[in-house]
Formats: sequence, structure tokens, C-alpha cells
Amino acid sequence: MRAVGMSSPVRRSSSERLLLQVQGNYDSALIINEIGEVISQKTELDEILSSVNQVLEKRLGYGRGITLLANSARTALVLEGCFGFTPDQVKTLQRMERPIDASGPKGMLDRCFQDQTPFLVNCLDEVKHQAIPENFAFFAGVGVKSFICVPIVCEGTSLGLLAVNDAKREGDLLQSDLNLIQGVAQVIGIAIRNSMRLSNERDLSEQLRRGTELLERRVEERTAELARGQEEMKFLYDSVSHDLRTPLRVIYGYGELLLDLYSSKLDPAAIEYLQCMIKGGEQMEATLDSVLDFSEVRQKELKLEPVDLSAMALRTLHDLGVTDVKRVVNVQVQDGVVVTGDEGLLKSVMENLLGNAWKYSAAKPSSTISFGMRDGVCYVSDNGDGFDMAESDLLFRPFQRLPHCHTFAGHGLGLALVQRTMERMGGRVWAAGKPGEGATFYFTVSGDQVPKNLEYHSEETLSACSPPA
Repeated sequence: MRAVGMSSPVRRSSSERLLLQVQGNYDSALIINEIGEVISQKTELDEILSSVNQVLEKRLGYGRGITLLANSARTALVLEGCFGFTPDQVKTLQRMERPIDASGPKGMLDRCFQDQTPFLVNCLDEVKHQAIPENFAFFAGVGVKSFICVPIVCEGTSLGLLAVNDAKREGDLLQSDLNLIQGVAQVIGIAIRNSMRLSNERDLSEQLRRGTELLERRVEERTAELARGQEEMKFLYDSVSHDLRTPLRVIYGYGELLLDLYSSKLDPAAIEYLQCMIKGGEQMEATLDSVLDFSEVRQKELKLEPVDLSAMALRTLHDLGVTDVKRVVNVQVQDGVVVTGDEGLLKSVMENLLGNAWKYSAAKPSSTISFGMRDGVCYVSDNGDGFDMAESDLLFRPFQRLPHCHTFAGHGLGLALVQRTMERMGGRVWAAGKPGEGATFYFTVSGDQVPKNLEYHSEETLSACSPPA
């Protein structure tokens, strides 16, 4: 009985210590939760650290504290917040050197930051050998005897350090004090990381806003430039239409009058000169018309509607036949070729392609000109002079003509106009040919994918891709 009686005070003492420990852990959890609630409402780093400092100072009774965060290069720790120091002392703290050296021997700050090792020091002299002399002298001079230094960590990454001390505190700092400050540091780490992410998002948003504003200004400036360019082009069109065309007509018009009224008084050479002048004037006027058509394609407002290309081809070939009623021409026009496009632009395309077929097949005893559609691709073919596929890249260039074509009248803008017109309607045009055996021009009105079996680029495939008779 005596033994039992002697053990009861021991058990009570152990139970009391356990209760005190549980109570202390509970109080620490409440404090950490309180700090979390306070700083969770803050988004700016300064506000977060200010709130933490108030809790550390007023709620936990620490007289001084500093918060150091790694710079962007992670080469040094920078003072971001503190409390309990005079203004002069704060200036000294800001000037202090706190490098992070990953390669050399680790001091206390390096170990705390890099190894995420917390420190509880109850005698400053114990860490004198681990500190920069100037820094140690400062903290000894302001009366630091004991302190706690813990890493600020979030998602496994060290962000900085938190250190606190209280010169008026009696007795040593305890493990429970260290545990509490570590909990506070974890909450601070989460808040700082959230603040950094928010700041990055704001920076990105601001960059996007500035980029959008810059783009809008450039678009406005470009739109204004285009508007001015259109006005200048319209002025140029008017000048070409009136200021150039009128005197040109006067020149070759007077030539026609001279030829009609005075041909009997002129020798053959003079008559020939007048005929050349009249012909040159007419060709120049035709070239001006083509240049204007070429330039106006991009400006024209599209009116999309169903267009009967078969009927358009028959009308065009009939008009061409009137110009030379003696020619033998085998015309093959597929019925019912209807596409959706701008009728005016398509009329220009058909007139150019059929006109070329008519012109370049004129030397044949019997010409064959065909129009139709296969697999969604329209074609115009002839059995005329054709061309070398090695020179096909010159076909659609403005004012470019193939070497053998200089024996035919023309100004080199027709096919360039066709290409620009088809692009304007979202389509495309290409050609296949063989010297002496004719040519076939293919075009699509919409920008749909052209079937691969209709991409003709070589002489060998010309016979295989010719439209059926």
C-alpha cells in the first residue's frame, strides 16, 4: 500500500504535464489558424507580412522579428519585413549582407534556408562562428541573447526565413516555441506563394492588356493607312481614267482622222506610220483598262450568287466567233456548270481564259476549245500552242509572257488578273500544258481542298488529265 501511495503523485505529475502539452498544442493550433485566417484575406506581400508581425508582436509577445525572402536569382536573402527595431536599426538591417552560397561551407542562414533546418538558440555566442562578423555585432549590440530562426517553405521550396526573439523574456526558449513559429512560417509560406502567383498573374494580365492596346493602336493606324491608300488609289484610278485616257484617245483619234481624210495625199510610209500610231494607241488603252481591272479586283465588294458558267462560256465563245467567222472551231461546253461566286469577276475570268484559248489555238487548221467541270474543278482547254511546264511559274506574273507568246498580241496581265480574281473569291487557278499540244487551265471558285488527283504539274500527266471529249 505504501508503494502505491508513493506512486500516485508521480502519476499525477505526468498526467498534468501531458495535459499541459496537449493544451499547449491546442493553443498553438488556434494561434496558427488565427494567423491563417488573418493573412488569407491579404493579397499583397506587404499586407501579409504586416499582419504576421502584428500577431507575433501583440498576440505572441515577441519583441522583435525579421522576415527575409530570397531574391529572384536566389543568391541572397533580402529583408522584406521586420518589427521591434528603430528606424536607424531598420536601415542597418537593409544594408546587411546575407548571401546564399550553395557551394561553400554552410553557415546558419544557409543551412536554415537550403536544408530547411530550424534553429532554436538560447545563447547568441553559440552561433558566433557561423555568422558574418558585422551582422553578429549588430544583433549582439541590440541585446539579442536567444532567438528562433525557421525556414519559410511552400510546396517543398524554400522562400525565405523567419526569425523572432524577445529580450525581456525570462528563461529559455522551448521546443513548443519553435513548433509554434514553424507552424506560423508554414502559413506565411502559403500566403507568400499565393501572393507571388497572383502578382505574376497581374503582371501577365497587365502585359496582355498593354499588348492588346498596342495591337489595337497598330490596327487603327494600319486601318487609317489603308484608308488613305485606298483614297490615293481611287485618285490614281480617276487620273488614269481621265487624265491619261483622254489625251491618249486624242492622239490616236487624230491619227484615224488623218488616215481617213488624207490617206490619198500620203505616201505608203506615212500611212504605215499612222496605222502603227493608231494600233499603239489602241493597245495602250487596252493595257490601261487591264491595269485598272487588275487593281480594282481587291477593292471590289463581292456579291456572291449562283452563276451559270456554261451559259457564260457559250456567250463568250459566240462573241469571239463573230470576230473571225472563217475559223473552224470545235466548241465543247459541258451543260449545267453552276458555281457560287461574283458574276462580274467570274465573267472576267471566263473571258480571259476562253480568250487565251481562242488566241493561242488560232494557228491550228481546226481548233478545239472545251469548258467543263470535273470533281468540283472547272477547266478551260485548247489544242493550241501550249507551253513548257518548266516555264509555268511565269504564267501568272503581271507583265510576264512566255518567250514563244510574243508573236501573239497581249500585255501580260490577263492571267495575273485571273489569279488575283480567284484568290479574291477564295479559290485558286493552275495550268498544265505541252508545247504544240495545247493547254488546260483549272480553277476552283471556293477555297476547298483540291483533289490530289487534279494537282497537275508535269507534261507526263497532261494527257491523263485532259477533260473528256
